[in-house]
Amino acid sequence: VTPYSTAGHDFPTGLVVADDGSLRVAELNAATVARVPAGGGAATAFAAGGFSNPLAMARDAAGTLYVGNT
Repeated sequence: VTPYSTAGHDFPTGLVVADDGSLRVAELNAATVARVPAGGGAATAFAAGGFSNPLAMARDAAGTLYVGNT
């Protein structure tokens, strides 16, 4: 289980759990996807640039992350 708080995140709009237990967080106002390590800890940029409004995310069986961006 990864502890998660919205503190420090800029309008989180989507969460996905990766195979390693870490979280991917779509941050609308920051126009980025952050990674929160399994077990908690500081978030780091996972995917930045190219997003304008990341709203939702999904993962397929192969682990590919899809980000809904408007």
